[in-house]
Amino acid sequence: MGKLRLRSSQLALHTRCRTDIPNRMTRGAPIDGAYKLERDHSAAYPKARPRNVGPCETYNCHGLTFAARRTMIASADVPMILEEDDYFEIQKKDVLAGDVAVYYSTGLRGAAREDAEHSGIVIGRCALGEIVIISKWGPGDERIHPIGESPYDSGDVRYYRIHDNPRAKPGKPVSRSQRLLRGQQPPLLIA
Repeated sequence: MGKLRLRSSQLALHTRCRTDIPNRMTRGAPIDGAYKLERDHSAAYPKARPRNVGPCETYNCHGLTFAARRTMIASADVPMILEEDDYFEIQKKDVLAGDVAVYYSTGLRGAAREDAEHSGIVIGRCALGEIVIISKWGPGDERIHPIGESPYDSGDVRYYRIHDNPRAKPGKPVSRSQRLLRGQQPPLLIA
């Protein structure tokens, strides 16, 4: 007997502080135009190499970065994840493979200012020292690309590293004000 597969579902996904992370996973076929979008991206961003996994609607860039390619996460939840999962901001000069890059909108391309419109995982630096990441481009495919070679606003990219000992963070801590601006209270922790 075959297994029933839901077309759309949600994972039980939480931060380290046990706050639910709203998410959505769609297991259907790629949306119409996703393959054309890939071709358009290849033409417009020649330094961005596609990772041959094809387009999908199962996860987005934040799902790749923060949920191991399992689901879609809204950009509004990225500040909460950064804070509650003990990420700290690092300087560009200190970025290492495995760190996270978050593109914050400068308002130039229509997104709200300071919106975490894109994210990816640092995989290294190119010969000229430019940071290279892997990220997912909308409903399209994953791309390996220099930080400034994408359809996303690269005017304000910040880098983060997760730390297993939050009391010993060597970088700038992520601010609680981001979450409080969204009207949320800090989570109640129960020992």
